[in-house]
Amino acid sequence: MRYVINFIVFLCFFSCIANAKNKYETRVEKIPLSMQALFFHAQHTLDGWAGERNKLDTASKAIDDFIKLAPNFLPIYIEKSRLIIMNGAMRGGDFKKANEEALRILLDVQKKNPKYAKAYVLAGHVYTNIYNFPKAYEMLGKAESLKTSDPWLYINYATLMALTGHADKGVEYAKKGLVAPGGAAKSISSAIGYISKYSKNNNIGIERGVVDVVFLNIKRPQDRLALANRLISSYEGRHDMLVYANAILERQKKETPGRGDVDLTYAKLILANGYLVNRGGVSRYDADSAKHAEGVLNRIKSNAKIRDEAMFLLVKICLSRDDRDGAKRIIGELESAGNSSVDFYYWKFVIEYSFGDYAKSLDILSDMGKKYPVYASELMADNFYVGGRESSIKQKDEVHKESVYKNPNSAWVLGNYASFLLYRKHDVDAAIQYGERALKQMDYGVARADTSLAYLVKASIEEKAGNREVAMKLFNRASEIGYSFDYVKKNCTIYCNGVLPAVKKFEESR
Repeated sequence: MRYVINFIVFLCFFSCIANAKNKYETRVEKIPLSMQALFFHAQHTLDGWAGERNKLDTASKAIDDFIKLAPNFLPIYIEKSRLIIMNGAMRGGDFKKANEEALRILLDVQKKNPKYAKAYVLAGHVYTNIYNFPKAYEMLGKAESLKTSDPWLYINYATLMALTGHADKGVEYAKKGLVAPGGAAKSISSAIGYISKYSKNNNIGIERGVVDVVFLNIKRPQDRLALANRLISSYEGRHDMLVYANAILERQKKETPGRGDVDLTYAKLILANGYLVNRGGVSRYDADSAKHAEGVLNRIKSNAKIRDEAMFLLVKICLSRDDRDGAKRIIGELESAGNSSVDFYYWKFVIEYSFGDYAKSLDILSDMGKKYPVYASELMADNFYVGGRESSIKQKDEVHKESVYKNPNSAWVLGNYASFLLYRKHDVDAAIQYGERALKQMDYGVARADTSLAYLVKASIEEKAGNREVAMKLFNRASEIGYSFDYVKKNCTIYCNGVLPAVKKFEESR
């Protein structure tokens, strides 16, 4: 993901720097798309955190880069506070100290915009973490007075009430959190967990209890289906999420038989239940589940309102069984019908890329880039540089060279190539060369980090060869660029045995 951040920061530098001059923006839709992409990348990385150190490192880099470009965008400080709390919860972290540090950030945000509810919602959680319950109630009360519908307001209230002897009252808040608009995986699962633990109606079964809450509070079928879709997408190995989604769908089927969107969501549920593994960027499903979902989708694909989404799911099923021709036929039907959406280009790309046709993949990305440049570039970075089906170093090197030829002044392209040369091809001299070219175009974090690391690796090699004077010059250049020893430790890969002791030696001799 290093390369995705690299690219987005490059875009942000040119299109978003003016935003940093604005006074305390809180609305994501008011910042340019490139900036939104970087923000959501950080936010979604934290949303998916389940104790992994690498996710916190990834989010930290994105947050730091964002703040440098737009320091007056207040939502990024909510994410920074979340990051600090999560770091404090890691083994060896100081949880109390981390919460106190996060609180200082949140109180500063409140001063800058007293009507920004999220700063109070998270502050209420932080005060709960450090057992200052009166202040927690004060913060959440302030957020409630601002008329926010943030699911975490209700869930944080419920948690606080349980800790202060009012768990039964907290159930009502957890129910509000469950059905609040915008709920994601963690908020939904937290709300369900609270209801199942403290509800007095457990005699009717928690599954029915949750569904009763949904149908009592959410009146429109499409909104109930949206919640079921969120449960399915937040599955991540938790079977109970699929159980609740299925219960919602079964009840909705009885209320509104024949709705195509219910069947569409049901097909997604079947695939989630049959999911096996993601291999080469393609989800694999067990044969029975794939066949069952395919039957459902074929029955409803004539429904114009859901046709495209049903067809894209059929593409996924074809790819799952390595049916390239079937997938291409479906994409051809969509193209004939005039579909030119992001999803269309994405699946057209995946079909070629997953079967190793990189030339066609690049052509598709080129076409996609004319309409959706941000998404096309992110796909290129994610798949050609760090992920997807294994391909030879030579093939990937050719892709980079072609990209450099077409974009010789792009900091992103040059920086990506430098990182590839260092980490994949292990050509340290070339990594230094292209890293320096990237930094001449723009001075940004990833290029500094990887170029300085390349210099340190080269310095360690010269030191081992007895070329002390050359080694020190290389080390001094790494210092000028600005290396982080923590970054070096985390990213030195095959170079660690040589570079780590050498850097310590260089530092001691300065």
